[in-house]
Amino acid sequence: MSLKLTQRLTIFLDRRSHNWQQRMCLITFLVLSLSVIVAGVPMHIFGFIGRNHVALQALSALTWVTTLVIFVCYLLQRLSLKVAISTFGILTQLTDSARIMYMTLERPEGFVDTILFNQVISLALIIYLVMAVVRHVPAIITSLSIATITFAYLNSDGEINKQLVLIFVIVEIFTCILGELIRQGIGGMQRENEDYHSTLNRLLATFHMTKTELLAYIQLGRGGMQDKDITHFFDHLDERTEANLIKAVKQRVAQRRMQHADISAVLPTLTPTEQEVCRLIIGGKTILEIAAILNKTPNNISTVRIHIRKKLGLATTDDLRDSLLNAMGTENNLTQK
Repeated sequence: MSLKLTQRLTIFLDRRSHNWQQRMCLITFLVLSLSVIVAGVPMHIFGFIGRNHVALQALSALTWVTTLVIFVCYLLQRLSLKVAISTFGILTQLTDSARIMYMTLERPEGFVDTILFNQVISLALIIYLVMAVVRHVPAIITSLSIATITFAYLNSDGEINKQLVLIFVIVEIFTCILGELIRQGIGGMQRENEDYHSTLNRLLATFHMTKTELLAYIQLGRGGMQDKDITHFFDHLDERTEANLIKAVKQRVAQRRMQHADISAVLPTLTPTEQEVCRLIIGGKTILEIAAILNKTPNNISTVRIHIRKKLGLATTDDLRDSLLNAMGTENNLTQK
């Protein structure tokens, strides 16, 4: 039963949210609204918590009705998530401010404790809306809350501790500022994430591959796959992708053979490895780059270069690349590195 409930909740969240930011907002809205509908307000109306005062219970009943309407309208998709949580937050703060102002003007016994209790609720509401990454609403609620506690302080004849008022004001302001910074940071990360997925999807569409196939292809290109892994890689390609890949490889092999044939025709005394190194030298590759391409050590490539120089009869002052270009009959219009 619990597993089915969890699955249904997951499906609901997936359908109603499209990214991490929306998911956090949705979860926060559900938690806040259900806590008001199921627990908080009913407990006050039935006298389990708070003051048993008719006006205060009437405000709680109003909060319960408006929250239920907003919640049902969202479930029926009559309200968007942003509108629903924004309306809920502002209306909740307005009723909370009404309670504080009423207690300030009536001043029943213990009214200061009730005011501070409702101010804590306002602070908690701001924190939850910051967690929901909602724009503007935390600032609106912070302004209403500060205005309300300031009104209560000015009209309480000093019964409310000034230091407590200052603490509430400072904490709410900094919470609101921190929330805006967090929202901007999350928004930036969300845009980067969307850009990453967009680039990845375009890349996969270009190569007609899945993400797994592309990663395997990159690993194959780096020479990090064993024979069984190569077989597994090709087995998971569709026929079109495999045919295109094989065709491209055949064309490249033919080009490389033509290049080797040219070098071997001009420099027939060189070994196949020396011819490959010559081709890369002509292409402007450094010793480290050649070593990485041929999967050899830089010392090994340096030794091959020495052998090539000896076979070409070059002096120590002769540049190997220029000599190869001249031998191949190519104009040396490349900048020597």
